[in-house]
Amino acid sequence: MRHPLLVPLALVAAAVLAGCADDGDGADDPQASTSPAPSSTTGPVGPDASAAPLAPDAGGVPSPIAQDDLPGCEAVDAVLLAALPAGALGDAAGQSFDDPSVEVERSCGYRAGDALVQVTLSAIPFTDAEMAALSQGPTVRASASADAAGLVVITSDEMGEDAEWLNGSVLAFDGSLSVSITARDSSGERTDVPEALAIGSATDAAVQVHELVG
Repeated sequence: MRHPLLVPLALVAAAVLAGCADDGDGADDPQASTSPAPSSTTGPVGPDASAAPLAPDAGGVPSPIAQDDLPGCEAVDAVLLAALPAGALGDAAGQSFDDPSVEVERSCGYRAGDALVQVTLSAIPFTDAEMAALSQGPTVRASASADAAGLVVITSDEMGEDAEWLNGSVLAFDGSLSVSITARDSSGERTDVPEALAIGSATDAAVQVHELVG
């Protein structure tokens, strides 16, 4: 069973395969394809150590991103600590929640009051056809910053206005890299986290973190 603070990329699968807007507990973040998507039991596999990692369940599309291409949490700090309220701090606990099924991934954690805000970067590629399907999902959000960066943004349910507090996850992604931002309470459950992070701020922060990858 997955740790409750992991951010599985299952919302995309729901959008493509089921057209479902809310994936429920333990399925907050997207990852999906028109073919079966990587899950907690299947992950990217490379043919050898020197080749780009493959995600055979996502159409066998090689990822152009290696682990060393992902920014460290120190770089992510600059984005998240600017988006979070004064007094928020980096929390090393968030770095221990990487999904072992995803070969190229990094997580960073931040403590804002009683909330843990987790940022996860996952290099899971999608084909053009899969991206086209994902961009039509029921929880796709309009975002000027994402549009400018060529990214799609979806949420873990049909969230309200940008000014409302984040309750769940937002995810900004393209065909090679997904960046999710999730707010949880101390027990690991998704919850409203007042004064921690608004939906619009989380969306913009996810886009900015995505842009850290050259």
